[in-house]
Amino acid sequence: EPQWVWRDGAAEGPEGRVEVPTVLPGHAATVNVLFALASAVAMGASPDRAAAEIARVENVDGRYAPHRYGEHEIRVLLAKNPASWTESIETLATAHADDPGRSIVLMMGARGAGGGQDTAMLWDAPFERLAGVPVTTTGSRGDELALRLAVAGVDVRRTESGDLMEAVERQPPGAVDVVAAQAISANGLG
Repeated sequence: EPQWVWRDGAAEGPEGRVEVPTVLPGHAATVNVLFALASAVAMGASPDRAAAEIARVENVDGRYAPHRYGEHEIRVLLAKNPASWTESIETLATAHADDPGRSIVLMMGARGAGGGQDTAMLWDAPFERLAGVPVTTTGSRGDELALRLAVAGVDVRRTESGDLMEAVERQPPGAVDVVAAQAISANGLG
C-alpha cells in the first residue's frame, strides 16, 4: 500500500492532507508531484515546505514553459513513445475542452529523440480522444502522423513544408500547444 496518494486535488499521506498547487499539466505531472512530495518528506523536509517548493516548478527542461512567438503563446510537450503520446493526448484533450480556441500542432521528425524513425507506435496511442478537434501536423514524418489522426477522426491539417514555426504561424492568435516527437529547442520557437 502506498503511503502517499493523490485524492480530490491534494496529496494525502502519513503527515495528513497537503495542498500542492501546480501549473504543470497532465496526469504524469500529478504523479511526479506526488513522488517529489513523498521523497522530500522521506528525506526530512516538512510536507508544507516541500509542497511550497514543488509549486514553484513551472517547467521541466523547457517543457510546458510558455514561449511568446508573434501573436502566439506556445506551450511545448514532448512525445517519444506510446506512453508519452497518451499523456500528451490527454493533456491536449483536457486543455481543448477547457479552451476550445486553443490550437494544437503535432510535429514528428525522422531524427533526434522521439522515435521519429518508427511511426508504427502511433497506432498504440489513443488519438481518438482528439476526434473532431482541429490539429495541424508538421515535420518530416508529418504525413504518417496525419494519416493516424485522420483514421482517429481528427480534423487534421498538414503543413507541407514540415516547418514547425510555419505551422504555428498558421494558427489563429492565442494559445498553441505543440507536441514534438523530435527534439526541439526553445531557440527553435523563435
